[in-house]
Amino acid sequence: DDHALVRRDHARARQLAETIEELPRLRLLRMPDTNIVMFDVDGETAVEAIEGLADDGVLMVPFGPQTLRATTHRDLSDEDIALAQSSLARRYAT
Repeated sequence: DDHALVRRDHARARQLAETIEELPRLRLLRMPDTNIVMFDVDGETAVEAIEGLADDGVLMVPFGPQTLRATTHRDLSDEDIALAQSSLARRYAT
């Protein structure tokens, strides 16, 4: 059912956002109501952050000088979200 898939995508976006909120070098712009998560990185540009995350297999897009946009969708698994969370935690915990 498409509504269930949309609800799952939104829940996964919230999961990712909760991880971002906990990391000192990231700033969540707002808790997502949809499947789009927007956040700022500290200490590097968005492009640098995108490149580092891509090395881990995590794909996001720059949305400003230090702003990244992550989008959850039906093609992502729980494991994909966990990979993004661990990559962010490893890179931005300190």
